[in-house]
Amino acid sequence: MLLVSPCGFPEFDHFEPLVHYFQFFARKLGWGYLGEILRPAGESLSEEQHQETFAWYYNLVRQAGQEIVRQGRITSEVQAGLRKDLFPGGPEVFRNEANRYWSETMAKFGLTPKPQGQV
Repeated sequence: MLLVSPCGFPEFDHFEPLVHYFQFFARKLGWGYLGEILRPAGESLSEEQHQETFAWYYNLVRQAGQEIVRQGRITSEVQAGLRKDLFPGGPEVFRNEANRYWSETMAKFGLTPKPQGQV
């Protein structure tokens, strides 16, 4: 079993419950667990304007697939590459960009965000 999953949030720790569940599930079924390809901030990968920027990531995903087929596992070097931040500056830069995007989008429709801390 190989777990492949995107997440909208920029941190890897959001995947922890999912990974534990899939490891448990594979064990219960008697299947081998090959690992995972996890991508925080994954929505960005679907945006046309970012395709060239993320070519390095797509190449690593292809390489991971080849390694699974040929070796039955993803090497630690490729795993490390797949865990690199998509955006220089890490999760904080991603959050700032996401907040800017949603503020602009809401403003287009005449909506205003609630002040922080309000629900």
